Amino acid sequence: MVVPFIPLGYIFIFAGLFLLSSYVPFLKKPIDKLKKKDKKNRFEEVEEKIEVAEEKLDDKIVEDEKN
Repeated sequence: MVVPFIPLGYIFIFAGLFLLSSYVPFLKKPIDKLKKKDKKNRFEEVEEKIEVAEEKLDDKIVEDEKN
């Protein structure tokens, strides 16, 4: 029996592309289309979590530079 699987690398590539979608112009259009179809506001929740994580990381970097 053959068990289908998705290599882990593909998952990281798609996750990375999603995180960079706001910075890469050709990725912005497909993400905007997905946002319009999203009825449960999942994209907004993920974007908010990413923003919070970025703020924590920025604060940590500034704190480390002061020390």
